[in-house]
Amino acid sequence: MKYIKTCRIIASAFMGILMSSALEPPLFAEAVFLKDGSIVEGRIVSDSAGAVTVRTADKKTKHVKRADIMRILYTELKLGKIYVQKRDGKGIVAHLVDEDRETYTFRRELYRPEEFTLKRSEVLFMAEKNPSGLQIEGEPETDRVSLKWLPPYDPVKKYKLYRRKNQAGRYEPVDSTGSTSITLKNLTSNTQYFMVVTAIDSAGNESEPSNELKFKTKNLPPERPEGITREIKNSKVVVRWREAIDPDGRVKGYNIYRADDNSKIATVKSPEFTVPKGVSVYKIKIAAQDDLGSESDMVRVFMPKQLVVSAAPSVFVIRGDLGELFGPGYGGQLSMGLRNIYYQNFEAGLNLGYYAFKGKEEENTDSMFMIPVTAYAGYHLFMGDWFSFFPFVKAGESYSKVKYTGLAGETDKTVIDPVVAAGISLAAGGERFTFSVGADYGIIYESAGAKPFYEGFFSFGLKFEM
Repeated sequence: MKYIKTCRIIASAFMGILMSSALEPPLFAEAVFLKDGSIVEGRIVSDSAGAVTVRTADKKTKHVKRADIMRILYTELKLGKIYVQKRDGKGIVAHLVDEDRETYTFRRELYRPEEFTLKRSEVLFMAEKNPSGLQIEGEPETDRVSLKWLPPYDPVKKYKLYRRKNQAGRYEPVDSTGSTSITLKNLTSNTQYFMVVTAIDSAGNESEPSNELKFKTKNLPPERPEGITREIKNSKVVVRWREAIDPDGRVKGYNIYRADDNSKIATVKSPEFTVPKGVSVYKIKIAAQDDLGSESDMVRVFMPKQLVVSAAPSVFVIRGDLGELFGPGYGGQLSMGLRNIYYQNFEAGLNLGYYAFKGKEEENTDSMFMIPVTAYAGYHLFMGDWFSFFPFVKAGESYSKVKYTGLAGETDKTVIDPVVAAGISLAAGGERFTFSVGADYGIIYESAGAKPFYEGFFSFGLKFEM
Protein backbone atom coordinates (compact mmCIF):
# COMPACT_ATOMS: atom_id res chain seq x y z
CA MET A 1 0.00 0.00 0.00
CA LYS A 2 2.84 2.31 0.84
CA TYR A 3 4.41 1.65 -2.56
CA ILE A 4 1.16 2.40 -4.39
CA LYS A 5 0.67 5.64 -2.42
CA THR A 6 4.21 6.75 -3.28
CA CYS A 7 3.61 6.08 -7.00
CA ARG A 8 0.41 8.13 -6.88
CA ILE A 9 2.22 11.08 -5.29
CA ILE A 10 4.98 10.96 -7.98
CA ALA A 11 2.42 10.70 -10.77
CA SER A 12 0.41 13.64 -9.42
CA ALA A 13 3.55 15.77 -9.16
CA PHE A 14 4.59 14.86 -12.69
CA MET A 15 1.15 15.78 -14.08
CA GLY A 16 1.26 19.02 -12.16
CA ILE A 17 4.56 19.91 -13.78
CA LEU A 18 3.18 19.06 -17.24
CA MET A 19 0.04 21.14 -16.68
CA SER A 20 1.98 24.13 -15.39
CA SER A 21 4.29 23.92 -18.39
CA ALA A 22 1.38 23.66 -20.77
CA LEU A 23 -0.36 26.67 -19.23
CA GLU A 24 2.74 28.82 -19.17
CA PRO A 25 2.59 31.35 -22.02
CA PRO A 26 5.24 31.01 -24.75
CA LEU A 27 8.12 33.39 -24.26
CA PHE A 28 8.44 34.51 -27.86
CA ALA A 29 8.40 38.12 -29.02
CA GLU A 30 8.53 39.65 -32.47
CA ALA A 31 9.69 43.02 -31.13
CA VAL A 32 10.48 44.77 -27.83
CA PHE A 33 9.80 48.52 -28.13
CA LEU A 34 11.94 50.69 -25.86
CA LYS A 35 11.05 54.13 -24.59
CA ASP A 36 13.98 55.71 -26.42
CA GLY A 37 12.45 54.62 -29.74
CA SER A 38 14.75 51.66 -30.43
CA ILE A 39 13.36 48.18 -31.15
CA VAL A 40 14.92 44.88 -30.09
CA GLU A 41 13.79 41.95 -32.22
CA GLY A 42 14.33 38.36 -31.19
CA ARG A 43 13.25 35.71 -28.70
CA ILE A 44 12.69 36.27 -25.00
CA VAL A 45 14.71 33.68 -23.13
CA SER A 46 13.95 34.94 -19.62
CA ASP A 47 11.30 37.22 -18.18
CA SER A 48 11.41 38.59 -14.63
CA ALA A 49 9.82 41.45 -12.76
CA GLY A 50 12.88 43.61 -13.27
CA ALA A 51 14.21 42.73 -16.73
CA VAL A 52 13.71 40.83 -19.94
CA THR A 53 16.48 38.92 -21.68
CA VAL A 54 16.26 38.74 -25.49
CA ARG A 55 18.26 36.54 -27.83
CA THR A 56 18.55 38.52 -31.09
CA ALA A 57 18.63 37.18 -34.63
CA ASP A 58 22.44 37.34 -34.67
CA LYS A 59 22.42 35.06 -31.53
CA LYS A 60 23.49 37.79 -29.14
CA THR A 61 21.90 38.17 -25.70
CA LYS A 62 20.55 41.54 -24.62
CA HIS A 63 19.20 42.41 -21.14
CA VAL A 64 16.46 45.05 -21.13
CA LYS A 65 15.15 46.66 -17.94
CA ARG A 66 11.41 46.66 -17.48
CA ALA A 67 11.51 50.39 -16.81
CA ASP A 68 12.91 50.98 -20.33
CA ILE A 69 10.22 48.96 -22.16
CA MET A 70 7.28 50.68 -23.85
CA ARG A 71 5.62 47.52 -25.19
CA ILE A 72 6.33 43.95 -26.21
CA LEU A 73 4.70 42.65 -29.39
CA TYR A 74 3.97 38.94 -29.43
CA THR A 75 2.26 39.22 -32.79
CA GLU A 76 4.04 39.62 -36.11
CA LEU A 77 3.46 43.05 -37.62
CA LYS A 78 4.80 44.60 -40.79
CA LEU A 79 6.89 47.46 -39.47
CA GLY A 80 7.45 48.99 -42.87
CA LYS A 81 5.76 52.16 -44.00
CA ILE A 82 2.14 51.83 -45.05
CA TYR A 83 -0.35 54.14 -46.70
CA VAL A 84 -3.44 54.85 -44.59
CA GLN A 85 -6.55 56.17 -46.34
CA LYS A 86 -8.88 57.85 -43.85
CA ARG A 87 -12.65 58.07 -44.30
CA ASP A 88 -12.45 61.88 -44.30
CA GLY A 89 -10.48 61.71 -47.58
CA LYS A 90 -7.08 62.42 -46.06
CA GLY A 91 -4.16 60.01 -46.42
CA ILE A 92 -1.10 59.54 -44.27
CA VAL A 93 2.10 57.48 -44.49
CA ALA A 94 3.36 55.91 -41.27
CA HIS A 95 4.57 52.74 -39.53
CA LEU A 96 1.94 50.54 -37.87
CA VAL A 97 3.47 49.51 -34.54
CA ASP A 98 0.48 48.21 -32.56
CA GLU A 99 -3.25 47.59 -32.71
CA ASP A 100 -6.14 46.54 -30.52
CA ARG A 101 -9.88 46.08 -30.96
CA GLU A 102 -10.51 49.84 -31.03
CA THR A 103 -7.42 51.61 -32.41
CA TYR A 104 -4.29 51.48 -34.53
CA THR A 105 -1.00 52.90 -33.21
CA PHE A 106 1.43 54.54 -35.66
CA ARG A 107 4.85 56.14 -35.74
CA ARG A 108 5.93 58.70 -38.31
CA GLU A 109 9.53 57.57 -37.80
CA LEU A 110 10.00 53.93 -36.85
CA TYR A 111 12.87 54.46 -34.42
CA ARG A 112 11.49 57.50 -32.61
CA PRO A 113 9.18 57.11 -29.62
CA GLU A 114 6.56 59.65 -30.77
CA GLU A 115 3.34 57.81 -31.64
CA PHE A 116 -0.27 58.59 -32.51
CA THR A 117 -3.43 56.54 -32.74
CA LEU A 118 -6.38 56.34 -35.08
CA LYS A 119 -9.70 54.73 -34.33
CA ARG A 120 -10.50 51.77 -36.51
CA SER A 121 -13.69 53.55 -37.55
CA GLU A 122 -11.58 56.39 -39.00
CA VAL A 123 -9.59 54.14 -41.35
CA LEU A 124 -11.02 53.26 -44.77
CA PHE A 125 -8.11 51.01 -45.83
CA MET A 126 -4.36 50.52 -45.42
CA ALA A 127 -1.89 49.53 -48.17
CA GLU A 128 1.77 48.54 -47.97
CA LYS A 129 4.32 50.92 -49.49
CA ASN A 130 6.82 48.14 -50.25
CA PRO A 131 6.65 45.83 -53.29
CA SER A 132 5.16 42.38 -52.68
CA GLY A 133 4.71 39.01 -54.38
CA LEU A 134 8.33 38.70 -55.54
CA GLN A 135 8.53 35.50 -57.58
CA ILE A 136 10.31 33.77 -60.47
CA GLU A 137 9.00 33.81 -64.01
CA GLY A 138 9.63 30.38 -65.56
CA GLU A 139 12.64 28.50 -64.21
CA PRO A 140 16.10 29.72 -63.17
CA GLU A 141 18.77 29.11 -65.80
CA THR A 142 22.44 28.39 -65.21
CA ASP A 143 23.43 32.09 -65.39
CA ARG A 144 20.19 34.09 -65.22
CA VAL A 145 16.75 34.34 -63.65
CA SER A 146 13.63 36.35 -64.53
CA LEU A 147 11.78 37.99 -61.62
CA LYS A 148 8.49 39.81 -61.25
CA TRP A 149 6.62 41.45 -58.35
CA LEU A 150 3.56 43.52 -57.48
CA PRO A 151 3.88 47.31 -57.11
CA PRO A 152 2.99 49.16 -53.88
CA TYR A 153 0.03 51.49 -53.58
CA ASP A 154 2.00 54.72 -54.08
CA PRO A 155 3.67 55.74 -57.37
CA VAL A 156 7.23 54.45 -57.72
CA LYS A 157 10.20 56.08 -59.43
CA LYS A 158 12.23 52.87 -59.58
CA TYR A 159 12.80 49.54 -57.88
CA LYS A 160 16.06 48.38 -56.33
CA LEU A 161 17.04 44.71 -56.11
CA TYR A 162 19.24 43.19 -53.40
CA ARG A 163 20.95 39.80 -53.35
CA ARG A 164 22.84 37.55 -50.99
CA LYS A 165 24.16 33.99 -51.34
CA ASN A 166 23.53 32.64 -47.84
CA GLN A 167 21.06 33.15 -45.04
CA ALA A 168 23.60 34.80 -42.75
CA GLY A 169 25.15 37.04 -45.39
CA ARG A 170 24.46 40.72 -46.04
CA TYR A 171 22.22 41.93 -48.82
CA GLU A 172 24.04 43.79 -51.57
CA PRO A 173 22.38 45.90 -54.29
CA VAL A 174 22.67 44.27 -57.72
CA ASP A 175 20.37 46.14 -60.10
CA SER A 176 17.51 48.61 -60.46
CA THR A 177 14.63 49.03 -62.90
CA GLY A 178 11.56 51.14 -63.54
CA SER A 179 9.50 48.06 -64.36
CA THR A 180 7.93 45.38 -62.14
CA SER A 181 10.03 42.67 -63.77
CA ILE A 182 13.69 42.12 -64.57
CA THR A 183 16.10 39.45 -65.81
CA LEU A 184 19.26 39.18 -63.72
CA LYS A 185 22.26 37.89 -65.68
CA ASN A 186 25.81 36.74 -64.97
CA LEU A 187 24.74 34.52 -62.07
CA THR A 188 26.83 31.57 -60.93
CA SER A 189 25.51 28.14 -61.85
CA ASN A 190 24.46 25.63 -59.18
CA THR A 191 24.29 28.43 -56.58
CA GLN A 192 21.61 29.40 -54.06
CA TYR A 193 20.50 33.03 -53.95
CA PHE A 194 18.23 35.15 -51.73
CA MET A 195 16.52 38.18 -53.30
CA VAL A 196 14.40 41.11 -52.12
CA VAL A 197 13.18 44.23 -53.91
CA THR A 198 12.46 47.71 -52.57
CA ALA A 199 10.64 50.69 -54.05
CA ILE A 200 12.01 54.26 -54.27
CA ASP A 201 9.50 57.11 -54.60
CA SER A 202 9.90 60.47 -56.32
CA ALA A 203 11.37 62.01 -53.16
CA GLY A 204 14.09 59.35 -53.02
CA ASN A 205 12.63 57.50 -50.03
CA GLU A 206 13.27 53.77 -50.09
CA SER A 207 10.60 51.37 -48.88
CA GLU A 208 10.96 48.30 -46.72
CA PRO A 209 11.94 45.16 -48.66
CA SER A 210 9.47 42.80 -50.26
CA ASN A 211 9.12 39.17 -49.32
CA GLU A 212 12.39 37.24 -49.51
CA LEU A 213 12.73 34.95 -52.52
CA LYS A 214 15.03 31.94 -52.37
CA PHE A 215 16.10 30.08 -55.53
CA LYS A 216 18.95 28.03 -56.95
CA THR A 217 20.42 28.35 -60.44
CA LYS A 218 20.61 25.31 -62.67
CA ASN A 219 23.54 22.97 -62.57
CA LEU A 220 26.01 22.99 -65.47
CA PRO A 221 26.65 19.50 -66.85
CA PRO A 222 30.25 18.29 -66.89
CA GLU A 223 32.42 18.60 -69.97
CA ARG A 224 32.35 15.60 -72.27
CA PRO A 225 35.13 13.00 -72.14
CA GLU A 226 38.06 13.69 -74.48
CA GLY A 227 41.25 11.93 -75.56
CA ILE A 228 39.64 8.52 -76.11
CA THR A 229 42.11 5.72 -76.89
CA ARG A 230 41.74 1.95 -77.44
CA GLU A 231 44.04 -0.87 -76.48
CA ILE A 232 43.85 -4.63 -76.91
CA LYS A 233 44.83 -6.21 -73.61
CA ASN A 234 44.61 -9.97 -72.99
CA SER A 235 42.34 -10.35 -76.03
CA LYS A 236 40.01 -7.64 -74.68
CA VAL A 237 39.48 -4.10 -75.91
CA VAL A 238 40.11 -1.48 -73.22
CA VAL A 239 38.91 2.09 -73.78
CA ARG A 240 40.50 4.97 -71.84
CA TRP A 241 39.96 8.74 -71.82
CA ARG A 242 40.99 11.86 -69.96
CA GLU A 243 39.09 12.71 -66.78
CA ALA A 244 36.22 15.08 -67.49
CA ILE A 245 35.89 18.43 -65.69
CA ASP A 246 32.74 19.74 -64.01
CA PRO A 247 32.76 23.58 -63.91
CA ASP A 248 30.47 23.86 -60.87
CA GLY A 249 30.76 20.54 -59.07
CA ARG A 250 32.54 17.22 -59.35
CA VAL A 251 32.39 14.30 -61.78
CA LYS A 252 30.91 11.27 -60.04
CA GLY A 253 31.44 8.73 -62.84
CA TYR A 254 30.91 7.83 -66.48
CA ASN A 255 27.97 6.16 -68.21
CA ILE A 256 28.56 3.82 -71.15
CA TYR A 257 25.79 3.54 -73.78
CA ARG A 258 25.12 1.61 -76.98
CA ALA A 259 25.34 3.94 -79.96
CA ASP A 260 22.45 2.37 -81.86
CA ASP A 261 19.68 2.66 -79.22
CA ASN A 262 21.32 4.68 -76.38
CA SER A 263 20.69 1.88 -73.88
CA LYS A 264 23.06 1.93 -70.90
CA ILE A 265 25.72 -0.78 -70.78
CA ALA A 266 27.53 0.16 -67.59
CA THR A 267 28.58 2.92 -65.17
CA VAL A 268 32.23 3.27 -64.17
CA LYS A 269 33.91 5.59 -61.66
CA SER A 270 37.31 5.86 -63.36
CA PRO A 271 38.00 6.87 -67.00
CA GLU A 272 38.52 3.31 -68.23
CA PHE A 273 36.16 0.65 -69.60
CA THR A 274 36.74 -2.93 -70.75
CA VAL A 275 34.38 -3.61 -73.66
CA PRO A 276 32.37 -6.82 -73.02
CA LYS A 277 32.12 -9.59 -75.58
CA GLY A 278 29.41 -9.11 -78.16
CA VAL A 279 29.69 -5.31 -78.05
CA SER A 280 31.58 -3.37 -80.71
CA VAL A 281 34.03 -0.84 -79.33
CA TYR A 282 33.06 1.49 -82.17
CA LYS A 283 29.36 1.27 -81.27
CA ILE A 284 29.54 2.68 -77.75
CA LYS A 285 29.15 6.19 -76.39
CA ILE A 286 30.58 7.66 -73.19
CA ALA A 287 29.08 10.46 -71.05
CA ALA A 288 30.40 12.02 -67.84
CA GLN A 289 27.96 12.38 -64.91
CA ASP A 290 28.28 14.85 -62.03
CA ASP A 291 27.24 14.51 -58.39
CA LEU A 292 23.82 16.06 -59.12
CA GLY A 293 23.01 13.56 -61.88
CA SER A 294 23.60 15.86 -64.88
CA GLU A 295 25.27 14.26 -67.90
CA SER A 296 27.65 15.66 -70.47
CA ASP A 297 27.18 15.22 -74.20
CA MET A 298 27.76 11.65 -75.32
CA VAL A 299 31.01 10.97 -77.14
CA ARG A 300 31.29 8.06 -79.53
CA VAL A 301 34.43 5.95 -79.62
CA PHE A 302 35.78 6.63 -83.10
CA MET A 303 38.22 4.71 -85.22
CA PRO A 304 41.63 6.42 -85.44
CA LYS A 305 42.90 8.31 -88.47
CA GLN A 306 44.88 5.84 -90.55
CA LEU A 307 47.19 5.56 -93.54
CA VAL A 308 46.29 2.37 -95.47
CA VAL A 309 48.81 0.83 -97.89
CA SER A 310 47.79 -2.31 -99.79
CA ALA A 311 48.53 -4.51 -102.82
CA ALA A 312 45.80 -6.30 -104.78
CA PRO A 313 46.36 -9.12 -107.32
CA SER A 314 43.58 -8.62 -109.87
CA VAL A 315 41.84 -9.96 -112.96
CA PHE A 316 40.74 -7.41 -115.58
CA VAL A 317 38.14 -8.38 -118.23
CA ILE A 318 37.44 -6.00 -121.16
CA ARG A 319 34.17 -6.17 -123.10
CA GLY A 320 33.43 -4.94 -126.65
CA ASP A 321 35.73 -5.27 -129.68
CA LEU A 322 38.86 -5.34 -127.51
CA GLY A 323 37.27 -8.13 -125.52
CA GLU A 324 36.91 -10.14 -128.73
CA LEU A 325 40.64 -9.77 -129.40
CA PHE A 326 42.07 -10.21 -125.90
CA GLY A 327 41.43 -12.54 -123.02
CA PRO A 328 41.45 -11.50 -119.33
CA GLY A 329 44.31 -9.33 -118.17
CA TYR A 330 46.29 -10.37 -115.10
CA GLY A 331 48.17 -8.05 -112.85
CA GLY A 332 47.40 -6.00 -109.82
CA GLN A 333 47.32 -2.59 -108.22
CA LEU A 334 48.98 -0.72 -105.41
CA SER A 335 46.81 1.53 -103.25
CA MET A 336 47.54 4.24 -100.74
CA GLY A 337 44.62 5.80 -98.88
CA LEU A 338 43.65 7.83 -95.85
CA ARG A 339 40.87 6.54 -93.60
CA ASN A 340 38.77 8.46 -91.03
CA ILE A 341 40.29 11.79 -92.08
CA TYR A 342 37.30 14.00 -92.86
CA TYR A 343 34.51 11.72 -91.70
CA GLN A 344 34.50 8.60 -89.59
CA ASN A 345 34.72 5.46 -91.83
CA PHE A 346 35.38 7.55 -94.95
CA GLU A 347 38.41 6.53 -97.03
CA ALA A 348 40.02 8.13 -100.08
CA GLY A 349 43.27 7.56 -101.93
CA LEU A 350 45.11 6.63 -105.14
CA ASN A 351 45.41 3.39 -107.14
CA LEU A 352 48.23 2.47 -109.52
CA GLY A 353 47.65 -0.69 -111.58
CA TYR A 354 49.29 -2.84 -114.21
CA TYR A 355 47.57 -5.50 -116.39
CA ALA A 356 48.90 -7.64 -119.25
CA PHE A 357 46.62 -9.12 -121.93
CA LYS A 358 47.17 -11.78 -124.60
CA GLY A 359 45.25 -12.45 -127.79
CA LYS A 360 42.53 -15.09 -127.66
CA GLU A 361 43.73 -16.90 -130.79
CA GLU A 362 46.49 -19.42 -130.36
CA GLU A 363 49.87 -18.79 -131.95
CA ASN A 364 49.22 -15.07 -132.52
CA THR A 365 51.32 -12.23 -131.27
CA ASP A 366 48.49 -9.91 -130.21
CA SER A 367 49.23 -8.28 -126.85
CA MET A 368 48.27 -5.31 -124.74
CA PHE A 369 49.24 -3.88 -121.39
CA MET A 370 47.37 -1.25 -119.40
CA ILE A 371 48.46 1.07 -116.59
CA PRO A 372 45.42 2.74 -114.95
CA VAL A 373 45.98 5.57 -112.45
CA THR A 374 42.82 6.42 -110.52
CA ALA A 375 41.65 8.24 -107.40
CA TYR A 376 39.10 6.43 -105.27
CA ALA A 377 36.72 7.28 -102.42
CA GLY A 378 34.31 5.18 -100.39
CA TYR A 379 32.63 4.57 -97.07
CA HIS A 380 33.06 1.57 -94.73
CA LEU A 381 29.80 0.06 -93.48
CA PHE A 382 30.95 -1.86 -90.41
CA MET A 383 29.32 -5.12 -89.31
CA GLY A 384 31.59 -5.36 -86.27
CA ASP A 385 34.94 -4.05 -85.13
CA TRP A 386 36.90 -5.80 -87.89
CA PHE A 387 34.49 -6.41 -90.80
CA SER A 388 32.98 -3.92 -93.22
CA PHE A 389 31.42 -3.53 -96.63
CA PHE A 390 33.24 -0.87 -98.64
CA PRO A 391 31.32 0.60 -101.62
CA PHE A 392 33.56 2.88 -103.64
CA VAL A 393 33.93 4.89 -106.84
CA LYS A 394 37.08 5.72 -108.74
CA ALA A 395 38.11 7.80 -111.75
CA GLY A 396 41.31 8.63 -113.60
CA GLU A 397 43.32 7.86 -116.74
CA SER A 398 44.41 4.61 -118.33
CA TYR A 399 47.66 4.35 -120.30
CA SER A 400 47.41 1.46 -122.81
CA LYS A 401 49.78 0.00 -125.45
CA VAL A 402 48.03 -2.29 -127.95
CA LYS A 403 49.62 -4.53 -130.58
CA TYR A 404 47.45 -6.71 -132.82
CA THR A 405 47.07 -7.89 -136.45
CA GLY A 406 43.86 -7.09 -138.28
CA LEU A 407 42.57 -6.71 -141.84
CA ALA A 408 44.61 -3.58 -142.26
CA GLY A 409 47.73 -5.37 -141.14
CA GLU A 410 49.71 -5.07 -137.94
CA THR A 411 48.63 -2.29 -135.58
CA ASP A 412 50.73 -0.91 -132.75
CA LYS A 413 49.31 2.08 -130.86
CA THR A 414 49.55 3.82 -127.53
CA VAL A 415 46.53 5.61 -126.09
CA ILE A 416 45.56 7.45 -122.88
CA ASP A 417 41.85 7.24 -122.14
CA PRO A 418 39.61 8.37 -119.24
CA VAL A 419 38.31 5.62 -116.98
CA VAL A 420 35.57 5.51 -114.33
CA ALA A 421 34.34 2.63 -112.18
CA ALA A 422 32.23 1.71 -109.15
CA GLY A 423 32.48 -1.36 -106.96
CA ILE A 424 32.26 -2.96 -103.56
CA SER A 425 34.54 -5.02 -101.36
CA LEU A 426 34.30 -6.99 -98.15
CA ALA A 427 37.11 -5.88 -95.83
CA ALA A 428 38.44 -7.56 -92.70
CA GLY A 429 41.46 -7.06 -90.48
CA GLY A 430 42.90 -6.13 -87.13
CA GLU A 431 44.68 -3.15 -85.63
CA ARG A 432 47.51 -3.28 -88.19
CA PHE A 433 46.53 -5.61 -91.05
CA THR A 434 43.73 -5.43 -93.60
CA PHE A 435 42.39 -7.93 -96.13
CA SER A 436 39.60 -7.58 -98.66
CA VAL A 437 37.99 -9.20 -101.67
CA GLY A 438 35.85 -7.34 -104.16
CA ALA A 439 34.91 -6.39 -107.69
CA ASP A 440 34.07 -3.33 -109.72
CA TYR A 441 32.47 -2.40 -113.01
CA GLY A 442 33.73 0.48 -115.15
CA ILE A 443 34.09 2.10 -118.55
CA ILE A 444 37.14 3.13 -120.58
CA TYR A 445 36.27 6.02 -122.86
CA GLU A 446 38.25 5.42 -126.08
CA SER A 447 37.99 7.57 -129.18
CA ALA A 448 36.30 4.66 -130.92
CA GLY A 449 33.68 4.40 -128.17
CA ALA A 450 33.12 3.33 -124.59
CA LYS A 451 34.66 0.03 -123.54
CA PRO A 452 33.09 -1.56 -120.42
CA PHE A 453 35.15 -3.78 -118.15
CA TYR A 454 34.95 -5.96 -115.04
CA GLU A 455 37.59 -6.32 -112.40
CA GLY A 456 37.98 -8.74 -109.51
CA PHE A 457 40.65 -8.46 -106.83
CA PHE A 458 42.00 -9.70 -103.54
CA SER A 459 44.00 -7.22 -101.46
CA PHE A 460 46.18 -7.27 -98.37
CA GLY A 461 47.87 -4.37 -96.64
CA LEU A 462 48.95 -2.48 -93.55
CA LYS A 463 47.30 0.29 -91.50
CA PHE A 464 49.28 3.00 -89.73
CA GLU A 465 47.69 5.30 -87.16
CA MET A 466 48.29 8.99 -87.78
